[in-house]
Amino acid sequence: MKKKWLVLCSKKITKKSSEKKIISLLLKNREISVDSLLDASSAKDLDGSLAGIKKSSLKKAVKLINEIGKKKRRSRVFDANIIVYGDYDADGLCATAILWQALWQKKFNVLPYIPDRINDGYGINPQTIKKLKNKYPDLALIITVDNGIVAHKAVKFARKQGIKVIITDHHLPPPRGDLPLAEVIVHSVKLSGSGVAWFLAREFGYRDLDLAAIGTIADMLPLQEVNRNLVKLGLSDLGQTRKIGLKLLMQRANLSRSGGGILPWQVSFILAPRLNAVGRLADAMDGLRLLCTVNREKATVLAGRLDEINKKRQQITNSCLERARKKVGSSKEKLILTADKSYHQGIIGLVAGKLAQEFYRPAIVIWRGDGYSKGSARSVSGCNIIELIRKAKDLLVDLGGHPMAAGFTIETKNIEKFIRQMKKIAEKRIKPKLLIPQLKIDFEIDFSLINENFYQLISKLAPFGFGNPEPVFLLRNVRVTNLRTMGKSEQHLKLWLDDPRTPVVERLAAEAVGFGWGKWRDKLLPGGLVDLVFNLNLNHWNGRETIQLKIKDLRKAGEIGL
Repeated sequence: MKKKWLVLCSKKITKKSSEKKIISLLLKNREISVDSLLDASSAKDLDGSLAGIKKSSLKKAVKLINEIGKKKRRSRVFDANIIVYGDYDADGLCATAILWQALWQKKFNVLPYIPDRINDGYGINPQTIKKLKNKYPDLALIITVDNGIVAHKAVKFARKQGIKVIITDHHLPPPRGDLPLAEVIVHSVKLSGSGVAWFLAREFGYRDLDLAAIGTIADMLPLQEVNRNLVKLGLSDLGQTRKIGLKLLMQRANLSRSGGGILPWQVSFILAPRLNAVGRLADAMDGLRLLCTVNREKATVLAGRLDEINKKRQQITNSCLERARKKVGSSKEKLILTADKSYHQGIIGLVAGKLAQEFYRPAIVIWRGDGYSKGSARSVSGCNIIELIRKAKDLLVDLGGHPMAAGFTIETKNIEKFIRQMKKIAEKRIKPKLLIPQLKIDFEIDFSLINENFYQLISKLAPFGFGNPEPVFLLRNVRVTNLRTMGKSEQHLKLWLDDPRTPVVERLAAEAVGFGWGKWRDKLLPGGLVDLVFNLNLNHWNGRETIQLKIKDLRKAGEIGL
């Protein structure tokens, strides 16, 4: 889909531009303050109150956990009196591992529980509490991680069973602030579930930030302020993690071979999908076991299992996506809506995300069940999908999520009515301009800035990710001196570039790589001029580091792109 180029700064940046000005422009484009870039030197320097974590809530939670935990210490044969109740996605698995490990190290009688996507559904509920109480008669405390902020019925049921509840969560609270009557609520919408869990775990001496970084990146939290520091420190921990399961999973994914350390995009697209896949298609507890085991043999088996499950997930996703595309067809409606019993309920969120990206419209994908069905939604920038769906909440059994993603349960008999109602809501509330994809460009730069000094300057804003995107630049009228395709199917493109306006003796050269741009091989000729939108990367290859342009968009010089 062709994108409109939107250059956020009208002035071209040259060698004469000061470093201060360049950084200031990048911050302005991201609506980030200088204060949000202040680096924390260690885990103890992270301040949860800046993200809305109340110190009083942490203190109350610690007191209650200690009171209950010390009543029944762990023995070889035990009946858990504390359960850490998590979630089956990457953030939920990491959050559960963090808090369980912190309390286990304190010798508390604690066990983790990851709900089954199909049998338990999302979040804590009365049925699962009853099952846990039957299995563990001494159960006195449930601590939720990455869920619970809307679990009114579950908390009420737990109290009737004599079970106290501590909620740690980051999801949106109910619209009117009507919170569950838990003993303690530790909550922040600015952090991931694993981030919230980590701040509580730190009260018990837990320091590792590797899992909190994975959860934060996987759940697409803005990498600003506390999250930025959490991820920056956490990626460092991840690169030298002591967790054998995590280390072996990264080796399976070839992440250990990266010369520049682990980067956020590698967590997003390589590591997190493997953790998510096990919760979509198999037993999510295997993901938790991988994160927590200290046994190399078990870790090897689990890492292999997660890798194979992820391959299966890719196959199922592609198959369901193809069916969804056919059902959507050439529809130009503002909201994509598709429901089918052939969809796999574990991957409907992935299909919704791919449809939203491909057609650049919010998408809702529903798996049809016999009595009840599951729906998952993904959105585009500027369109708050959970607020849209809340307009039809009377037709739903439950609903939760974020402005960009949501999930719900619906009685199958109400699906057609829901689809009709949502289409009317979308037609009324989604403005057409939100459905025009734009490629935001920080500014045009002079070719002479393609160097390591400029790369090191912009790297001061790292780590880059959601909410703090990698800087995007524009080069105009640069010459293609040579080109070739790469990859088994010649699907990738490599360009060699220079600036024809520069005297030959001063002329600099640069390399650019376009992943998935192989089809442009026949559209370009050596000597031709192009306008190029790109990120500036440091490429590691055979022990060498070189500056490389990663192509985001490409036009023949003079074509209208702005």
